[in-house]
Amino acid sequence: MRAGQLRERITLQQNTPTRDTFGAEVDAWSDLATVWAKVVATAGNEQISQAAGVATTVYSITIRERDDVDASLRVLYGGATLQIRAVLSGDETGGMLLDCREVSR
Repeated sequence: MRAGQLRERITLQQNTPTRDTFGAEVDAWSDLATVWAKVVATAGNEQISQAAGVATTVYSITIRERDDVDASLRVLYGGATLQIRAVLSGDETGGMLLDCREVSR
């Protein structure tokens, strides 16, 4: 993989559940790694409900191959939080492709 293609910084986060003051398990996200990536918005859609419109963007993110990346992680990119929907790895360039959907802005 050519380094020049990886121009943007993303942060990979893993869920590290903790307990609140009542003993209930709550999600807590911690940084796993900050890496260089190629980020491309590939699709988007907008759904209109009675309350408000909801827009969703789908991203294709390419990073260098890593052993610790799977769909349980999430990605922080700019001001967006992205859910990893699928991880496609093992291409001949040493990269892996993350199929992501925006979950919040």
